[in-house]
Amino acid sequence: MLSKEFYDELEEFIKNLSDQKDDYKILSFVLEKLGYIPGETKEYIARRIDVLPITIENTIKFYPKLHHDRQKRVIICVGRCCGSKGNIFYENLEKILQPDDDGISKDKKWSLEKNLCFGRCQGAPVVSIDEEVYSNADMELIKKKMGIK
Repeated sequence: MLSKEFYDELEEFIKNLSDQKDDYKILSFVLEKLGYIPGETKEYIARRIDVLPITIENTIKFYPKLHHDRQKRVIICVGRCCGSKGNIFYENLEKILQPDDDGISKDKKWSLEKNLCFGRCQGAPVVSIDEEVYSNADMELIKKKMGIK
């Protein structure tokens, strides 16, 4: 959970905006302060400016500058064909990366996520690392592509 001081500063920033519903400027402020946009902060902003949370997500997706995934992303397929191996990969990476509730690694370099299917079931297990999709993945490959020893 982020500090009260951060939310006080965010609230002051919003109050000083000419358009207090300008989610782009608000999200830019958060990104500048934290280096990423935590899930709890997205929810706070949505409540504060009285919009649906999907509105905040859509703004982030629309503007590349705002992508919370300024960290590199590792996405593990845990769908039907990849499931058991994918879950093992995910658990191993959780131990290594120690992600927060938003999936952001302790060192803020990686975003760890699960996906139900990449549509490459014949190549299970499948993993996406920094937007490159790898079929028939194993932990050795994953660590190598992520630069983990």
